[in-house]
Amino acid sequence: MNNLEYYMNLPYRMVIIPDTVEGGFTVSFPDLPGCLTCADTLEDAISNAADAKRSWLAAALDEGIKIFDPTKENQNLSNFSGQFKLRLPKSLHRDLADHAKEEGVSMNQYCIYLLSMNDARHTASYVFELYGLLQDGLQDVREGKTRPFPEAIADIRAKRQR
Repeated sequence: MNNLEYYMNLPYRMVIIPDTVEGGFTVSFPDLPGCLTCADTLEDAISNAADAKRSWLAAALDEGIKIFDPTKENQNLSNFSGQFKLRLPKSLHRDLADHAKEEGVSMNQYCIYLLSMNDARHTASYVFELYGLLQDGLQDVREGKTRPFPEAIADIRAKRQR
């Protein structure tokens, strides 16, 4: 079994999202579910991220939870060509071409725009879910409810789904 320092030295992808409404930054590690933090400045967010990563990994090791190495196939961009073939209904193809023409861009550029917007929404919804879990966890701490991290996350997720 690997130790904490082994996992701390692995290149887990860190995602930093600025909060355009309230200010500050939220940081998460997609390969470490539930590992996130926030801060008012970018420097503090990065510093807090290292602490959050260490705490998350230590809790997982203490509880015997399997920790996966960073997603290897996503580490090296040479694994991706930047192209993929997509089959779609002719009517959707026509609609996309019409919308691209209305915007004055190529259909390729228009599709990249649509995919990017949807991907950003997906990422933001994930971060907001994690933020909600964190808020619920803080409320539990305020109420004196303490338990191992993974168990707490499972309980909070179950409560939010009701």
